[in-house]
Amino acid sequence: MKASIRNKVSTCEIGQESAGGKPGVSTARFRPDGRMFAIGGWDKRLRIYGRAQGNLLAILKGHEDSVNAVDWAEDSNVSGVLATGSGDGRILLWRVFPHSKKNVFLER
Repeated sequence: MKASIRNKVSTCEIGQESAGGKPGVSTARFRPDGRMFAIGGWDKRLRIYGRAQGNLLAILKGHEDSVNAVDWAEDSNVSGVLATGSGDGRILLWRVFPHSKKNVFLER
C-alpha cells in the first residue's frame, strides 16, 4: 500500500505577530461535536478555531505559563465549558461559544 498527500491544507498557524511570546503548540483538542478545536500554546494562551474553515475564533489569556492540557466538557456543544491546565499549577474553566443560554455552574 502506498500513501501520498494530494493537497496541503493549512489548518492553523501561530505567527510571531499574534504569539506575544515564544510560538509553539503544546496541546490540542477537538470539541466533542467536532465543530471547534482548542490549541494550548507555549505563549500562555489558548486559541479556539472553527473546524470547517480553520479560522481563528478567539485567543484566551489567563495562564502564567505554557498551556499544556485542554479538555472540553462532554456537553460543551451546549454549555461551552472548557478546562485548561498550565505549568503555573492552575486549572482554568472557560465558557466558550455555548449554543444555548442554559445556565451552567460557571455563571454567577
